Amino acid sequence: MNDLVNGIQGPLVQRASLVPIVMFGLGVASAACATAEDQIGTDGGGPTASGGVAATGGTGPGVTGGNASGGVTPVTCADGEVQCGAVCTVLGTNQHCSACNDACPAGSTCQATGGAPACVCDAADTTLCSTGCADLETDAANCGACDTPCEIGATCEAGLCVCPADTQVCGGFDGCVDILASNEHCGIDCAVCSELATCQAGVCACPEDGVIMLCGDVCTDTSSDPDNCGGCAGDTGVVCGPGELCKAGECNLELAITDPDIEYEMPTGGTFGILINIESWHNEHSKDTGTLQCQVASGSGSILVDVGGLTDELVFANNSTTGTLNDVPTYQAAGTLEIPDTLTGLSCKIYW
Repeated sequence: MNDLVNGIQGPLVQRASLVPIVMFGLGVASAACATAEDQIGTDGGGPTASGGVAATGGTGPGVTGGNASGGVTPVTCADGEVQCGAVCTVLGTNQHCSACNDACPAGSTCQATGGAPACVCDAADTTLCSTGCADLETDAANCGACDTPCEIGATCEAGLCVCPADTQVCGGFDGCVDILASNEHCGIDCAVCSELATCQAGVCACPEDGVIMLCGDVCTDTSSDPDNCGGCAGDTGVVCGPGELCKAGECNLELAITDPDIEYEMPTGGTFGILINIESWHNEHSKDTGTLQCQVASGSGSILVDVGGLTDELVFANNSTTGTLNDVPTYQAAGTLEIPDTLTGLSCKIYW
């Protein structure tokens, strides 16, 4: 008999989850049932053999937390309650007003006034905005309407944004500006003052320090302006001639090339006015262009040429000592040469 029991019990235990079998008098019924319960519990369909908490993915009694996948396990709430997260609660509270986690902001309470519960401001004459309860008559962040902020520096008065005295909002600038002193927003027209002018009592004006002067309707530096050198032209200043630069309030013709095929020594380390005027070419040959050739003893760098409408450069690099520039204007051609101080022994000439 024992051999019979032993021969049958093994396969019964292995197949117990599929076909429950009760064998009276052989003492194997309880073992088969226990194994079946273990199998059912492990598969996640009901309580385990020890009872209480359901197995992975289960929904048995006593469940209050999340499941193995990280989600919230449904719970059975009492009448009038809803599940918020892993707990049951009632709506209509300041924490859960019209829905879960619909919390009322400070200064308001959740009230059900003839319909669904909603947050209502406690103080009279206030409106519930995204930032909380606000007085639309005085709140600079909600002036006249919710989410309507005033400009920087402005206050909300009777639902309107107002700038302090002697300031106003100018286009393209977010805020109240001092129109009596702002160079970018001068006067009630928010004018932009010219480069050397300043806003004085709401009017763009020149410093009038003897150097920066109002010539015509523009502030100019009479120490360097060739059209108003030493002062305003026609008053205390003059207009510099062709090729002359205004330096320290005086016109100077620093470089002049009037004859072809002659080497002219050139200064370095600055911007110099130049006049190229080879009248013989113009009068005798009707030729008004030539080649500018410059030589250096040593050094490297570039000479920026701006003469007679031509803008180009002569480059000295890789130990080169000669540079040429073709089609340079040669008749009454005024302009400048910007010469670096890295070139030494510089000389230039014009040839046909």
